[in-house]
Amino acid sequence: LVGSEMCIRDRLYIADSIDLPEPELINIYTGLGQTYSELRDFDLSHYYFNLAYKLFDQMDINRKFVYCTNHGNVYFFEKKYPEALDLFKKGYELVKPSPEYVYAQNVCMLNIGAIYLLMGQLDSAQYYLDQSYSYFEKIGNSSALYHAQTQIFELALRKGNIADATKQLHSICLLYTSPSPRDISGS
Repeated sequence: LVGSEMCIRDRLYIADSIDLPEPELINIYTGLGQTYSELRDFDLSHYYFNLAYKLFDQMDINRKFVYCTNHGNVYFFEKKYPEALDLFKKGYELVKPSPEYVYAQNVCMLNIGAIYLLMGQLDSAQYYLDQSYSYFEKIGNSSALYHAQTQIFELALRKGNIADATKQLHSICLLYTSPSPRDISGS
């Protein structure tokens, strides 16, 4: 990641020196914000995400979604759950009216559900996690399903529903320990 950070910072230096138009800086700012988030330098991450936010009105819907999700993740890593929730909800509202963004809508719902779970708002968590789980199950996205299932497992435990937690755990184990057709064929 340090190499990525240097590469993006070099691009920012070049962009500044050639007076690149502001809309072209959006990807550089969000890239640096994301890189510093991965490095857990949250002050610098917020600094660059805040620079990107100044250009929010110039972003297309996809860039706005990426901004909200990635900046929300910074707050998540900092355990600032209300701030993360606000950004995840903002991202959801941006993509909600667009049927072509149904995947993004469900990523947002999964994030929102996880935050509600962390905040102890279990009924809200249940709603969002169930919605996203159903979608990811329908499209067969195993990594998103795994994330949703682990959240639903934790939700069942926090509600004291041991039977549902056990069912979720068995489902997770079965899904992720069963050999795939490729494994069976030996290819």
